[in-house]
Amino acid sequence: MIIPDPSNKQLVVFSLTGDIIRRIPCDLCTDGEVATNVGGDNSVKVSVQGGNKVFRINIDSGEVMWVSNRVTRPQGVVCFKKRYVLVTNYGSETRIWILDINTGEWGYLCHLG
Repeated sequence: MIIPDPSNKQLVVFSLTGDIIRRIPCDLCTDGEVATNVGGDNSVKVSVQGGNKVFRINIDSGEVMWVSNRVTRPQGVVCFKKRYVLVTNYGSETRIWILDINTGEWGYLCHLG
């Protein structure tokens, strides 16, 4: 399990029994609402609402693989078919942004009523 700790600018990796396995320094994890998603590939996708960014970070090396600033006020983040990162935004006009999982490039935008 990976939990963001934005006040200390890090991601904390826990075992299933609740023990801390590792702390990953992450300057992109800033104060504010942070959401994460682990896609089963030694990386985590993170959205930071206050910073208007979504990024992918390798949990073994701590390397930031890509950063996207396309989503304004990102909120929920989830992986889809090991190919896409779906991101919702906060606001009166909720949308789903579809990013390429390898590059973070924006590909599609779905408007929800």
